[in-house]
Amino acid sequence: MEWYYAEGTKQLGPVSNDEFQNLVRSGIIKPATLVWKPGMERWQPLRELAIPGAASADGADTVVCAECRGTFRRDDAIFLNQMWICAACKPVVIQKLREGVRDIGQRIWRDRKTLVMAHEAVLPDKCIKCNAPAAFRLKRNLYWHSPWIYLFIFCYCWPYLIIALLLRKRARIEICLCEQHRQQRSNGIGLAWLLAFCGLVSFVIAPIVDGTAGAIAFFASLLFVAAGLVVGALRGNVVNATRIDKEHIWLSGASPDFLDNFPDWTG
Repeated sequence: MEWYYAEGTKQLGPVSNDEFQNLVRSGIIKPATLVWKPGMERWQPLRELAIPGAASADGADTVVCAECRGTFRRDDAIFLNQMWICAACKPVVIQKLREGVRDIGQRIWRDRKTLVMAHEAVLPDKCIKCNAPAAFRLKRNLYWHSPWIYLFIFCYCWPYLIIALLLRKRARIEICLCEQHRQQRSNGIGLAWLLAFCGLVSFVIAPIVDGTAGAIAFFASLLFVAAGLVVGALRGNVVNATRIDKEHIWLSGASPDFLDNFPDWTG
């Protein structure tokens, strides 16, 4: 693995992983130094990465845990598999190493029944609904806005829609599903479209049929469409964003077994 780092306006490197760690420990590469290696999307400050031996911004003899991203005294952490790991994360990391997990330090946590992840984090190849080996990756665009914006619904619908579109936050993630849950999702989406189609047919028939039958057809169209929306929302959305900020995403819908793969969220 080769690393590059910036010194002023100069780009230096490549250096090996061992050389890079020595530069970090010696203080030549500081927490604010921009670094990059093949596979990273962009240059980032050292402090944002789980780098072995990275000191905290205050320059104390501390290290950053590669798993939970917390800052700890060097004496309270262990150097494991070329990474600094805090005592609380040690059992989780050892279990991951036994299972052959490569993405340690992936910046993913559990907060009770909620999954918390950094925007750039990559979820492991396990089904988010049952923790079984994944067979399918699904790209999702998630949107969220502050709950107080719902108050505008009581004014009129249009103000709410405009404000929600302007203030909503967006995140793009990839979630993994096993074949069983992928098929369940596909079946749910198919049923939602079938209900919507039945609603459309009923709506077209309603003006043609006279009397009570026409009224029944009209209300049936509304029920079919409403049922299609509900089924589509419940079966099509595998996870839902409960909060999004500049750095993290909070997701509901992950199974307890999947959440057990990650350390507790410390905030």
